[in-house]
Amino acid sequence: MLAEAGDLYRGELFANDCPEWAVEYQEEYRAKALEALNRAAACATRRGDYRTAVERYRRALALDPINEEVAANLGRALHQLGDRAGLLRLRATLAEALRRELDDPEAEPQPEAQAVFDMLSPILKLAAVRPNSEWEADSRA
Repeated sequence: MLAEAGDLYRGELFANDCPEWAVEYQEEYRAKALEALNRAAACATRRGDYRTAVERYRRALALDPINEEVAANLGRALHQLGDRAGLLRLRATLAEALRRELDDPEAEPQPEAQAVFDMLSPILKLAAVRPNSEWEADSRA
């Protein structure tokens, strides 16, 4: 039922030309959809259905791209699927979203979210320290 509730959300009310009176409704419906998707993903995780959890967490993150709690939960589900490439993309996408939303080129996830990424995949720590050009040079050698 939660999954269906999240599926019903099709985007923001008056997305292109929102009257002032509708802003509160936009935020309320978006928050409800985010909560439904989060709860559906958590239920899928408890059942061990990590593919569904990933799908739901990704939809939730699309609604709130800088939600570090959702990103960390998505990271855990990706880890359960053994998707290291997905973890790397998630980490990079989250950092980019934070930089864009906060208008800060140095913005990084909070220590709590970063700790989840570091714990889940030691390669993420290396990727954060080692520039892409070094990885590429190693792969050509």
